[in-house]
Amino acid sequence: KPDLSAAKARLHDAESALSLARKRQALSILRAPIAGTVYGLAVQPGSYLTEGALLASVGQLARVRVRVYVDEPELGRVAVGQSVTIRWQALPGKEWEGVVERKPASIQPLGTRQVGEVLCTINNPGLELLPGTNVDAEIRTAVAENALVIPREAVHHDGAGDFVYVVKDGVIARCDVKTGASTPTLVQIASGLGQGEEVVLPSDVPLKPGDRVTPGA
Repeated sequence: KPDLSAAKARLHDAESALSLARKRQALSILRAPIAGTVYGLAVQPGSYLTEGALLASVGQLARVRVRVYVDEPELGRVAVGQSVTIRWQALPGKEWEGVVERKPASIQPLGTRQVGEVLCTINNPGLELLPGTNVDAEIRTAVAENALVIPREAVHHDGAGDFVYVVKDGVIARCDVKTGASTPTLVQIASGLGQGEEVVLPSDVPLKPGDRVTPGA
């Protein structure tokens, strides 16, 4: 009889310990507030945690947000709802589509540039765009048909506005222009430049108005 009582006591202690262990295990399970994919872990097994510490990054990767840094002079053409195309060098030929979600609230320096952070929402159905990826973005601010366009690098800017260098009678001259829509490589000339005029592209040799040149040389 004493052995039976002792065994019952040990069983009771074991059951109590098991119940406590199960409660502690339940408290150790953390649940994300949203359904999604874990794409980043900020802790390792055995790490000590403090209240408010970041444990993991969870997101719904079928739609991602992309931060696009737009030069200050171009920001006036950007509007919420405009179409955006994203390209990633790791997957050449692949494109992702989305829209402008939010315009910047301030201007910030980025290297030698003054830029605004434009937030875009991009569809990522194949989950190929990874968090932290560096991408190229093209925001379609306008559609211009039969537009006069020139290479982007041919357009210069100073306190008086935009201008290009043209060749007139073999001599370089300044030509003030008004620009319109643009792409990463081309700029629309809305006024100031005529069809067929010869525009000077940047070269290794500094050029200035009054210099005599031979077009195509």
